[in-house]
Amino acid sequence: MELEWFGAISGTTEKAKYSRFLLPVLGLAVLSTWLVTVTFQLLLLDIANSFEVQVGTAGLTASVGAISGVVFGLLMAVLSVRFNHKNVHAYRTCLHMSCCVRVLLAPNFLLLLVPNIGVGAGIAMVTSRLTL
Repeated sequence: MELEWFGAISGTTEKAKYSRFLLPVLGLAVLSTWLVTVTFQLLLLDIANSFEVQVGTAGLTASVGAISGVVFGLLMAVLSVRFNHKNVHAYRTCLHMSCCVRVLLAPNFLLLLVPNIGVGAGIAMVTSRLTL
């Protein structure tokens, strides 16, 4: 009887270790997602003027991120089931964070547009992690 009790505790401990890993990853991903999205929306006119593109063209970069978010959202269902959740979360967060940094430090409009696809995918990743 005592062995069963320790088995239940060890199973709970493994779950607690996973939860301790997941909480900082989720917090970092959510913070970076909102940081890039809100910064881009607030500074849309300044971004369009500094990169010498029309405001409508600069605004369409949000559409590119949304389309990639839909595609990656569909892929996340397959990837989360097929691979280990912990490794997938760590890899996706590293990829998402690198895209967020590249968007914030982009020197021209093309280098702003390409990582925005990764940011849109990161939004889908964050949403899939929140629903697990």
